[in-house]
Amino acid sequence: MSVTALQMAAAVNAIANGGVYVSPSLVKGSATTAYGQTVGSDVATSRRVISRKAARQTAEMMEAVTDPQEGTAPAAAIEGYRVAGKTGTAQRVGEDGIGYDGTFTVSFAGFAPADDPRFLVYVVVHDPKNGGGGGTVGGPAFHKIMTYLLRKYAVPPTGAKAPDNPLEW
Repeated sequence: MSVTALQMAAAVNAIANGGVYVSPSLVKGSATTAYGQTVGSDVATSRRVISRKAARQTAEMMEAVTDPQEGTAPAAAIEGYRVAGKTGTAQRVGEDGIGYDGTFTVSFAGFAPADDPRFLVYVVVHDPKNGGGGGTVGGPAFHKIMTYLLRKYAVPPTGAKAPDNPLEW
């Protein structure tokens, strides 16, 4: 399976939005294309793609990813905030298009605060030179970017404790 960064960010955003998919836009407000089409966040469409309950349960599972003791991306955690995330590691197809070439693409997608999402950050690294997966490579970059956003926009620290759900069912 293959997705673009924008598709993956939109999917994770649907979880953060309580199960509602919002068509992504790179234009804040609205603009008219050369073909006369109006685009932008002012005309973005939305629709429910999963139930509110399923989105909440998924977000809670995603919070376990940043758990300092048991998570796969503890470096993505941000002191004082509930953070939800998902790591990714994929083999890359070789130039011949026939098989894998031994390199990887790793990623980390997350949102914060997990209990009242304000921002989503998606980090993708192609062929990381130091090895590692999405948690060890993308997690620290996510941490830096999300910390900057939370401070810049004065998002208060999370007041609620993260759910203590089992990591195995």
